[in-house]
Amino acid sequence: MIDSSVTTADTPASREFRAGIQAQLKGDLATARAKFEAALKLDPNYAPAFIGLAGVAQVEGNDALVEQNLQRAERASPRSPDVQLAWGRYYLGKNQPGQAEKYFLKAREVAPRTIPPLLELGEIYLRT
Repeated sequence: MIDSSVTTADTPASREFRAGIQAQLKGDLATARAKFEAALKLDPNYAPAFIGLAGVAQVEGNDALVEQNLQRAERASPRSPDVQLAWGRYYLGKNQPGQAEKYFLKAREVAPRTIPPLLELGEIYLRT
């Protein structure tokens, strides 16, 4: 669920988000959660931070919290391909390739020139 491409702007929220990603990559979920929450305090509609919190919740096995954070990300940025990719990856991780495909196709529709949706779709098609 980690995707460092979800933001390129250098804002205080994006710096907190990147610090959260680094902590998550190191396996420090408590710090990652704290950094994602700090990003949301700076920008309450910062979709990447919700995606980050969903990633932490997924590692912890808390599906309800994953879905809650992905819904918040979607409300904050409904046309974001990154949100659609996060949903797809969540469903792929739950071994629901049909649902995952639906979201990867949405990501492709929203951002037709990006590569990640194609890679994710290829993964599904290879599995099935």
